[in-house]
Amino acid sequence: MLERIDYVLKNQSVWIYRCYGEGTIVELPGVIRGLPVVNLADHCFAQEPSYRYKPHEIYTIYREEWEGDGAGETEHRLQGTAAAPEYPVFTSQIEEVYFPENLVAIEDYVFYGCPNLHIIHIPTTMRRFGGQSFVATHHINCFYFTVDNESETPYMLKEVLKELPDRLDIIFENRAGQKVFQILYLDYYEESRENTPARLFDLVFHGTGYMYRQCFNGREIDFKKFDEQFHFAVAQEYMPYVFQLAYTRLTYPRGFSEEAKEEHLAWLRLEYKALSRWIFDEHKEDLIRTLGDYGYYTEDILSWFMNVASDRKSAENVSYLMDYRRTHFGAKKKKKYEF
Repeated sequence: MLERIDYVLKNQSVWIYRCYGEGTIVELPGVIRGLPVVNLADHCFAQEPSYRYKPHEIYTIYREEWEGDGAGETEHRLQGTAAAPEYPVFTSQIEEVYFPENLVAIEDYVFYGCPNLHIIHIPTTMRRFGGQSFVATHHINCFYFTVDNESETPYMLKEVLKELPDRLDIIFENRAGQKVFQILYLDYYEESRENTPARLFDLVFHGTGYMYRQCFNGREIDFKKFDEQFHFAVAQEYMPYVFQLAYTRLTYPRGFSEEAKEEHLAWLRLEYKALSRWIFDEHKEDLIRTLGDYGYYTEDILSWFMNVASDRKSAENVSYLMDYRRTHFGAKKKKKYEF
């Protein structure tokens, strides 16, 4: 929990300079002393602070002030009390960050060297990332974007995907905090290969994440182009990652054409044995009903899923699958399942 924030003032707005406190989750206030928080100064959460600002430009506020009415005179940083936390929140401590609603940008190297940072929440007002904002931050795996319209693509999504080549879960939420959409981008990495006789270097991309990141029309996701990359993922990617990719598209089918839907289902039918194990290993049992809604099951696949569900002691899913068989394939000889 944050206990103290150092900040600078620019054009009647606040730039957060440094944060102090304990804990792994950082929730930044949107207003400090009546002024909107619009930016994070460079190196805000890095081990070394920014040297762009002189001590007399830096002000301090404590939790009781920004959670209260914010009354009182602004104090300079060097006038803090002895009881105030003296160590900033940075690097290995941070796991999740909530940007405030008014935030417009973050400056250079804000999260430099934060190895345990996994999740970032981005508001609708966000418009710019500084250079190398996430350098040496290798474990970010999820971004939450607030959206006003459930069909819109967040303004900063394209920039996030350019900055990070890692495997990312992208989640859209409305202002009530309800998930309205989710999509998965797989990872990739670049390799420079030397063509010695020609004294040239060829840039080679490994992994389909790069191709998926090109599927935009302006700033909007091009779902047709996105789904056309699926056969490349099947050929190149680790099977559990492809299952996760198919899971998100089937569960949140925005822009999911009938052709793409059939391509996904056809491959899942070929890999039904591995799929059934993945569903229970990864606790994605909701996919069992989703697949039923799409007409995925054949009699052989259905029987296999029922046996796996029985082995995993999942009485609820066995019951659903038995009802599905009765409805779609007629009554069969009863089989006793042990739980």
